[in-house]
Amino acid sequence: MRNLIIMFCIVGLQLMYCSCKKNNSSEDAVGSIVGKWKLSEVYSDPGDGSGKFTKVNGGKILEFTSEGEVSSNSSLCSMISNGLLHEESSYIISESSGNRNKLIIDKCGYELNYELKGNQLTIYYPCIEGCGERFVRVGN
Repeated sequence: MRNLIIMFCIVGLQLMYCSCKKNNSSEDAVGSIVGKWKLSEVYSDPGDGSGKFTKVNGGKILEFTSEGEVSSNSSLCSMISNGLLHEESSYIISESSGNRNKLIIDKCGYELNYELKGNQLTIYYPCIEGCGERFVRVGN
């Protein structure tokens, strides 16, 4: 009987530990990026560090699902935003590095850096000079 009580105590403590443990997995990062995003600004740098974000009336829409799927009416892998394409792929979020996270879209085959601040998502593409797109949340 005493062994049974000790076993229940150990199992109970393990359950409490697991339920209280902070989850730093990619699920947390994925949950924050989930939703519909509309292009609002683009960033380009001529190579001298003088680049800045410029407002656009872009029609590019990104939609991230909690199931790890992303779709767009433009290119997922570049700053092409003609609104004429329909691309879909799966994605994962890898560990963050500083204030930027890593977004891996399977279709692209390389990592993208992104920042999420409130309802603003900025994605940086692999360019020789700096380049990126900034989106605003338009739906969940």
